[in-house]
Amino acid sequence: MKSVLTKYFTVNPIQLIILFIVCYYNCLRPNLFLKVILIAYIILCLNRRLTYLIRLVIMFSTLMTFLIFFQFHQKSIENQKIQNVQHIRLVPDSIQIDGDQLSAQAQYRRYTVLVHSRLKSKTEKIFFQNNKDWLELKIDSKVEEIMTKRNFKGFDYKFYLKNKNIYHSISILSIKSISYSKPKHLIEQFQQWRRMAIIHSFRIFPEPLNQYLAALLFGYLDKSFQLTLDTYSQLGIIHFFALSGMHADFFLKVLKKNITETRYGSGTFVLCYHTIFILFSIFNRFKYFDTKKSSSAKSLTFWS
Repeated sequence: MKSVLTKYFTVNPIQLIILFIVCYYNCLRPNLFLKVILIAYIILCLNRRLTYLIRLVIMFSTLMTFLIFFQFHQKSIENQKIQNVQHIRLVPDSIQIDGDQLSAQAQYRRYTVLVHSRLKSKTEKIFFQNNKDWLELKIDSKVEEIMTKRNFKGFDYKFYLKNKNIYHSISILSIKSISYSKPKHLIEQFQQWRRMAIIHSFRIFPEPLNQYLAALLFGYLDKSFQLTLDTYSQLGIIHFFALSGMHADFFLKVLKKNITETRYGSGTFVLCYHTIFILFSIFNRFKYFDTKKSSSAKSLTFWS
C-alpha cells in the first residue's frame, strides 16, 4: 500500500527535505531569487523523465546555490554600516519591558536591529506592554556599538546577536510618531499571533503561572523570569524550560510509533516530522532573551 507521501507527492524524501528548507527561508527572507529557485526546483522534481543522476545533480546544485547566496547575504549585512535611523518597524513579539526601559527587535530597511529606549511615562509603558501589532515608529536615534566580550571566557554578546542575524544596535532618543502596520507576509503574521497569545496568557493566569506558560508554550522569557532563574535552578526544575535531545527523541519515537501503525505508513511520519521541524524553527527564531544588563492605521497622539 502506498503511503500518503508517495501517493500525493511524487518526489523522494530527500528532495522534499530540500524543498522544505528552500520554502522556509523563502518565507523567512522573501526574495525574488529564492522564489525562482523554488519554482524551478519544484518543476524539475516533478519531471519523471529525468534520470536519477540528473536529479541528484540538480538537488546538489540547488542546495549549493542557495547556501552560497545565503552566506553572501549574511556577509553583506554584517559589513554594511547604518546611520541616521529615523524610521523603524517594531517586531511585536520581541518587546521587553524592564522598569522604564524598553528593548525590542526592529526592522530597518533590510536589517534586523536591536533597539533600546527609556519610557517617559506610565502611558507609554502600558501601551507597549499591551501592544499586539506591528508598529511603525518615526524616531530620533543614535547608533551604538554592540558590546563584545571583555575578558577571557566571558559572554560574547556580539556573537550571540550575530547568530540571530543582528549586527546593529540603536538607542532611541525620542519618538516623534507611531502608527500601526499590517503584517507583510506569513512569518510576520506568526509573530503577531505569538504576541497575542503571550499577552493573553499573562492576562488570564496569575503569577508565576503565566511566566511558566509563556516560557514553555511560546519560548518567551521576560525580565521577571530571568530574575528567578537561579531559584528554578536550585529547585531542580530548570530542565523543564529546556528542550534536550532526550525530549526530542522521546517525542519523535512516540509520533513515529503512532503514525506507522496506521494505514498511512512511514511517509506520513516524514511529512509530519518536517512540518513540525519548520514550525519549531520559526517559533524558535522568534525567541528573544536579552542578556544585556543595563499600510499604517491612525497615528497615536501621545508622542506628539
